[in-house]
Amino acid sequence: MDCDSFLKYFTAFTPSLIGVFVAMVAWQQFKLGRDKIRLDLYARRFAVFERTLAFYNALIGGTAESLQSEYFIQLQLDFTKSCKESQFLFELDTGIYQLLEDLQSRAFKITGFKVHGRMVSDHPETLIKMNDAATEAFEYFDTAIKKIEKEITSYLNFRRGLWGFSFFSSLFNGHG
Repeated sequence: MDCDSFLKYFTAFTPSLIGVFVAMVAWQQFKLGRDKIRLDLYARRFAVFERTLAFYNALIGGTAESLQSEYFIQLQLDFTKSCKESQFLFELDTGIYQLLEDLQSRAFKITGFKVHGRMVSDHPETLIKMNDAATEAFEYFDTAIKKIEKEITSYLNFRRGLWGFSFFSSLFNGHG
């Protein structure tokens, strides 16, 4: 094979080699983008769970004074934000959004009792009603946190298929 023939073959196959290289780079970019979306969703979903637990822990151990502090108010605002975000981060049939909304409304019964219970101490019937409502809310919190933890576990699996990408994910990864 002379030099002239080699150059002809080289120039004929070079575009094909470049095409294969570009396809490999595009494939890597696709996988990187997919994993970035998964990581972002994981972080946002985990933040919802973290804010829920932080709010719950502050509520349980809170005193009348601490439940009126800037720190608790910020936790409550963060929890409210998580409640609203959850409707976009989790499928509705998991019930996570509804559980968080229920927790938010029941939290007011707990804070109301802890903060204002002293003011109604001379009205035993009202105090007993407030105490019963707060106790029921605490019990609901315990149950709901366990349900949320159970439902959120599958969403905190980094390798879980994404909405709309589950078909492609099963093709490329061999599983959904």
